Amino acid sequence: RIDYPHFNRANCKFEMGDWDGAIRDYERALQFNPGHPSSHLNRAFTYQKKEEHAKALEDFQVFQEQSGGIAPPVREMRSESFFALGRDEEGMKDFYKALDHERAGKALYVKLIDLHLERGELKEALALSKRALKVYPEDQELKLKRAECFVRADAPALAWTDLDQLEDEKEEGNASYFFLKGKILDSLHRFSEAIEMLQKSIYLDPEDLESRLVLAAAYFKTKMFEQCLETLRQAKNLDK
Repeated sequence: RIDYPHFNRANCKFEMGDWDGAIRDYERALQFNPGHPSSHLNRAFTYQKKEEHAKALEDFQVFQEQSGGIAPPVREMRSESFFALGRDEEGMKDFYKALDHERAGKALYVKLIDLHLERGELKEALALSKRALKVYPEDQELKLKRAECFVRADAPALAWTDLDQLEDEKEEGNASYFFLKGKILDSLHRFSEAIEMLQKSIYLDPEDLESRLVLAAAYFKTKMFEQCLETLRQAKNLDK
């Protein structure tokens, strides 16, 4: 049996952002029926909102035991608590198990590629981008991600091949597209073209710090020292 009044009221309080009230009502629902998996799961999500990740993981564990398993979207959510507690390997394990599911969406691939890039794991990010493109071979965003991996891995020719296929990103004004092209052109010592691409990237994403730093370096290499100093000043203001 389920204590629907408290469970439903807890769900309403969750939607309203009343995390403490939601937790109290989930606890009342669990007093009535300690074996109700959804109460544990929803309370885990609520603990995550409060950044009480150790408690969230306890509820995720109970939910998994009572349900006999854990669905890929729940694994993805649980990984956030693992990462928040510095338990990165367990977080990555959850991510990859979610990815192995046949209904894993493109967004999960992108999220995991970004995570590898943040951790400096270029080999893993590149392998995953290639895997993702086997599932979604014409996806523009994934091609852009693979190009980013190639740029970071110092393989500009391969990155350029991907970028040349991304006319939609160019037409739609994707800042990452122009940043990556600018970075490649800079590495090829084609500084004037690099500056043009990086200026477009900054125009489209004024808060992008990395584009400004690469642009400042390109200005310096072309002896445009005033522009270099001004760009560095802007970057410093963004970094505050």
